Amino acid sequence: VYLTTIVTYSFIFIDLPVKSGDKRAIKTALTHYRTRKKGVFYKIVPLACVALAVGVIGTVWNRGGDKYSLVTLSLMLLTMFNNGSNVVNPAMRLEESGSKVKDVKDVDVLTGIGGGHFIDVIGFTCLFVSLLF
Repeated sequence: VYLTTIVTYSFIFIDLPVKSGDKRAIKTALTHYRTRKKGVFYKIVPLACVALAVGVIGTVWNRGGDKYSLVTLSLMLLTMFNNGSNVVNPAMRLEESGSKVKDVKDVDVLTGIGGGHFIDVIGFTCLFVSLLF
């Protein structure tokens, strides 16, 4: 639930305003992604990711590898891959690019992060629904 809350918050309040092209929203998003590691909430995220992975693998093990648990495992792996390639890696590139909007590439990276967060929201929702079965 923690990861879903963080991702949904980022998607709604940081990523969506960037789509409007508002320079203030873009600056806010750039500041957020460039300084996110300093926040308390971000420091908990790796622990929450490990807890989620352990929980899903434990569920698969406990259920004996039935088809629903394999779907759950697949959803977790796909969400992890999406988050790494579409959110974390681009955000790290933003950190390296400095504190000012350099060019259109930063805005493109922000748009890509927003798409990655949207996929994460869908992935986490499907993951939690699959745990119900």
